[in-house]
Amino acid sequence: MKNVRLIITKLGYEILSAFADDNYLYGYIVNNESELWKTNILYNPDVTKQFDEYLFIGKDNISEDDEIALEESIKDIKRKNISYYIVLLDTETREIRVYNNLSGKVNLPIVDMPVKFDDFEIIKKIEELKYELNSEDEMEV
Repeated sequence: MKNVRLIITKLGYEILSAFADDNYLYGYIVNNESELWKTNILYNPDVTKQFDEYLFIGKDNISEDDEIALEESIKDIKRKNISYYIVLLDTETREIRVYNNLSGKVNLPIVDMPVKFDDFEIIKKIEELKYELNSEDEMEV
């Protein structure tokens, strides 16, 4: 099972979603646009929270197709100079992959940590944030 955590600007999220749509449509599991709403991992996240101009998005149990489409989409948005920090966590193998495009930023938005800080500390803060947001959602229900 793989989980994704994403910190990105609102505009960057819209652009990433558009690139992901293209990658699903042309390369992977979607045969037509009407299926995108239920297929693209960016459309149905488990957790979404806005912090000023940035969004925090978390989704658990992503598929292999989701992972491939996300990685292809990340390559596309990097060329657009969009600020993001993405973590892919594999709960079975314990592999952690970090993708980011935050050069020149003093602090990583939302977790308020320096960009060049230890990724493990950043990931720990991101997971704590997801846990807090999940707890808030459960209390509202």
